Formats: sequence, structure tokens, C-alpha cells
Amino acid sequence: MINSIICNYYMHKLDKNFILDILYDENFTFSLRRNILFKILKRLKISGKELEPLYRLNTIRNYFAHVNQHIIDISGKARIPDPKDSEKGVNFEELYKEYVEKDKVVCKHLYEIIQNMKIDGLDVTTVKSPDMKNRDK
Repeated sequence: MINSIICNYYMHKLDKNFILDILYDENFTFSLRRNILFKILKRLKISGKELEPLYRLNTIRNYFAHVNQHIIDISGKARIPDPKDSEKGVNFEELYKEYVEKDKVVCKHLYEIIQNMKIDGLDVTTVKSPDMKNRDK
């Protein structure tokens, strides 16, 4: 949905080449997308308050992608140390639950933004709402 907002804002339509060549490029990071999204919202005078969880979602995503080194302490107990506090272990089950809850809120708000965007007559009212009941399956 973030890609749709960015593409609609700059291209005034969904442009397949813009999405595939630029937004899907491996160097076009989520952080960059998020920063551009907040700039767009500011220009459109749309509150981004409900999207603040995007920062935490990105952190959680990075934990799943990059934090995977097991250590074994003196007692023989294995754990994956938390990068922010190596004395603690990462609880991936809790992170997953947190991610799902925050993702529901963010997706709902992104959907509302897409529905309310008025870009040079572009009609985005045909965008389907994400099925929030099935998001955590």
C-alpha cells in the first residue's frame, strides 16, 4: 500500500514501470519508503500519527531478517541475544504477535489514506479493503 501511495502521488496513476524499476529495486529500502510516505502525508496535510508503528514494524522485521546467532551460556542454555541488550534473549513469538497487531492498525490507516487521496482526479475508491480478519493467518 505504501508503494501505491508513493506511485499515485508522484506519477498521478499506478505506473507499472515506476513500481517495478524504482520502488521494487533492492536498494529502495523500507526506511526510504517510510520517509517518503511521511513527506507525502505532510504535503497532503494528512496526519501520519497512526502510522508511527511503521518504525517498530521495521525494527521487528529486521530482527527476523538479521538476528539469528545462537549463543550457549555456561549452564548450557541456548538463546539468541537481543542486539539492544545482549544479556536478554529475543522472544520471536512475542515479536510476531506485536508485529501482527501493529500491522493491522497500519494497514487499516494506509487503506483509509488511499481511499481519501485526491490526486489530479485519480479515483482510488476502487481499491479493496485488506481483509483484516485473515491478516494474522
